[in-house]
Amino acid sequence: IAQGVAQLTGVETADQPSIPANYNLYSCYPNPFNAATTIPFAVPKLSQVEIVVYNSLGQIVKRLTKGDYPAGNHRLEWNGSNDLNELVGSGLYFVMFKTDEFQQINKILFLK
Repeated sequence: IAQGVAQLTGVETADQPSIPANYNLYSCYPNPFNAATTIPFAVPKLSQVEIVVYNSLGQIVKRLTKGDYPAGNHRLEWNGSNDLNELVGSGLYFVMFKTDEFQQINKILFLK
């Protein structure tokens, strides 16, 4: 009975995680950030996901991931470093979430 109630109410149980209906790049938090920011995203089915941070000039700052992710909700963390693991300067950055079927970009503000 509890399982039927959970399905009717949309409440997620520990043994039955919800699968997102759509791809989504959720808002990063905290934003603005100082030490690190969390980048949450949703994948409705097994997909190759690429997440890249760009600066305001459109240059790649950090490639956070490129690989297969199963259906579900996921998150990555960015600590304000570039691909050489050097801390970047304060400013506006863009997080691009891309799959074969979807692309979304969010803004984040890094403050030293």
